[in-house]
Amino acid sequence: MNEARSEPEPARRNEIAGDITRLPTLDGLRGLAVLLVMQLHFWGVAFGFAGRSPTLAIDRWAARVFGVGWSGVDLFFVLSGFLITGILYDAKRSNAYFRNFYARRFLRIFPLYYGFLAFSLLILPNFGRLAGPAGVDQLRNTQVWYWTYTVNFGSSLNQVHPDLPLGYGQFWSLAIEEQFYLLWPLVVLLLSRRALINVCAALVVGALAVRVFLLEPAGASFANFNAANVLLPARVDTLAFGALLALAVRGREGVARFRPGASFAAGGAFAVLATLFITHNGLSGFDRDVQTIGFSALALFYAALLLFAVTSEPGEMFHRIFAHPSLTFLGRYSYAIYVFHLLIAFEFAVELGRRGQVHTVFGSQIPMNILVSLACTVISVTAAWLSWHLFEKQFLKLKRFVPYGRPAQPS
Repeated sequence: MNEARSEPEPARRNEIAGDITRLPTLDGLRGLAVLLVMQLHFWGVAFGFAGRSPTLAIDRWAARVFGVGWSGVDLFFVLSGFLITGILYDAKRSNAYFRNFYARRFLRIFPLYYGFLAFSLLILPNFGRLAGPAGVDQLRNTQVWYWTYTVNFGSSLNQVHPDLPLGYGQFWSLAIEEQFYLLWPLVVLLLSRRALINVCAALVVGALAVRVFLLEPAGASFANFNAANVLLPARVDTLAFGALLALAVRGREGVARFRPGASFAAGGAFAVLATLFITHNGLSGFDRDVQTIGFSALALFYAALLLFAVTSEPGEMFHRIFAHPSLTFLGRYSYAIYVFHLLIAFEFAVELGRRGQVHTVFGSQIPMNILVSLACTVISVTAAWLSWHLFEKQFLKLKRFVPYGRPAQPS
């Protein structure tokens, strides 16, 4: 057996668990996740605003490939379940468990999120930008759902279903994350590691059952077609898979022994996803089969990918990929990129349309889509870099006043 993959001694395993949030491969996974989501939204956006669908077969094929980018959100969820569960489990014996966790989450998430909402509502209207279906007019009328992190409920319940702005469409996933942060600390505090593992396994099965129910007539009587995508009970399997891996890392048996099984699971999950892609002409997040078995396969696939990233050593393939500076750079600024990118894409596309600069090359939209994608990526990353250094980092300095306690011992 390769010595790089052998299990560390117990003291070393505890050290790995305590330092795991600083692994460069985790930043690389964040970078991959935000890259997938960005390219989903950037590819074809200019032609979409111009009302022009792709006509060439190669353009339609490219659209299907880039259309898989929505799955980057699932990777974010798996990462969140892993990191948050690990942080909570390590801190559960410390003083001020709830205060420190929520204070640190507040400093990381709220300033940028609420600052962006305030900017959109108070500053953007003065420039006359993105009025109409993409932006601030709808945001003003539906803002309560955003201020309260409940936009996923508002967008999926038949009796509510407000006319939400397109330029803020990614915020449903932030609502899921906040709802998870609200509930999960108490679960981790009250349960043993073994009980937590059982709960996570039940959540994996339960999420699939919830999605199936929501897509049946009984569920459709109160929830629309989007509910299986955006409600926490329907998507909690991704978070639970990440939590299971965090608990495995902190067990006495270690986690590297699961690599062979993870390889088999990843291969099976990929086969399911590839079959769905081929038979359904792509992976649409609104396709019934994708919403049921497809979402479960994605959660399993990304959990296996996370395990490979966590257990890889320098020089191994997964470490070379996910510790690559380009991905880790994107990962460090992924939160602000995620918040900003969609509004930037819509504004850029609208401006191109106003100037009459949305063109095909020999009938193909691909060259224009590449240019738009590159431009929007550069703008989004630049905005995120400035946000981090001028704004977010100032709040994060306050985390020193709410430190976590010592990591819990493996059990």
